[in-house]
Amino acid sequence: MTVDGAAKTYGDLYPTLFSKWVDNGGSVTYSYTATVTSSTTGKQFVSTGVTGPASPISVSGAVTVTLNYKTQYKLTLATNLSGVGVSQMTAQPSSPDGFYDSGTSVDLTADATVRIDSGSRYAFNYWSDDARGTSNHATVTTCRARSVTANYETQDLLTVKTNGLPRPLTTTVEYQNERMNRDEQVVYQPIQPAL
Repeated sequence: MTVDGAAKTYGDLYPTLFSKWVDNGGSVTYSYTATVTSSTTGKQFVSTGVTGPASPISVSGAVTVTLNYKTQYKLTLATNLSGVGVSQMTAQPSSPDGFYDSGTSVDLTADATVRIDSGSRYAFNYWSDDARGTSNHATVTTCRARSVTANYETQDLLTVKTNGLPRPLTTTVEYQNERMNRDEQVVYQPIQPAL
């Protein structure tokens, strides 16, 4: 903040209050920063307004001006695969800069699947860092800076066809929603029906 053009530091304002003697009938101006960064990573303070007269002040008696701030913490979202971006994640409530008021409960949703091509996709697997679980929904509370990673695995489409069997014949194979993870093997051996 500045008072009559002179910058005031945190040490000028805390733990004691800044005071200044002004001649009766004199004028004082002040300005302040709407967002103040913290020395703690992922923490900031955002102005909620001023209690007291607006600048400039015409002094005719004792005056108190209080600058009001609230604490906010950063929520950092990430994914573990380069092919899956944070655009596959939503946060409610949303935040344009990732900062939330202290104590905010943020609901996160990661896309269950992300298409790679017609035969491959990424499938949500689990949350890590400041969220846990295998559901693609999670909730975190911003009581400090938080970091959440949505972990995905690559899946390839498994297609089973049969030849030489009489029609109509329906064959069903279910394996992880008809898809399999890379590097996994599935052995399918159809049983010849009695004709």
